[in-house]
Amino acid sequence: MFIEIESLTKEYNYSTIFENISDTFSPNHRIAVLGENGSGKSTFLKVLCGMVDATQGKIRWRNDDRTFQKHQWFQYFSFSSPQLFFGDQMTVEEVFHYFMRLKSFQKDIDPQKALDILSFEVHRDKPLKRLSSGMYQRIRLVLTICTDAPVLFLDEPCSNLDKKGVDLYHQLIDEYGQNRMIFVASNDEREYDFCDRMLSITDYK
Repeated sequence: MFIEIESLTKEYNYSTIFENISDTFSPNHRIAVLGENGSGKSTFLKVLCGMVDATQGKIRWRNDDRTFQKHQWFQYFSFSSPQLFFGDQMTVEEVFHYFMRLKSFQKDIDPQKALDILSFEVHRDKPLKRLSSGMYQRIRLVLTICTDAPVLFLDEPCSNLDKKGVDLYHQLIDEYGQNRMIFVASNDEREYDFCDRMLSITDYK
């Protein structure tokens, strides 16, 4: 998968979030999207994957012989953010079964395997509303990184995680993030130390 952007600009309430970003992101690129809190990192990810419309500019998702329409992009990416939630009454196990109806996991992953990765067997029947913020974030990361999609968008992936949770994040990237395009929106080096490209939003103000 290739993602090409041309003169990408986003304005909100008469303020410019970023402007005139042009770039090409190739398969296996790992891109850190950097900037201070509130600089527009998360917005850039959402524009790039079509969750938020750009004010100006073009975005093209393509492979070697086909260009994909915007309504098709969702099939090729997975997105994680601390602001994304499931229904509070759902149990941990129900979340994995529900998610698999929408997205496919990588071939060796099923709900039981996901629980094992998290060491959440004792929490499988626990409603999400009873989880700590760190436990919830671990679930988001497993769902996102273990999905069978060529592009991953990770917005502040280590939010609310302790050292054990950060270690799990890196383990997931090492084991399940290979041969994929990965965007990490962050101002915490622990979250993007594996990235090979840096894009600073503040350079496009």
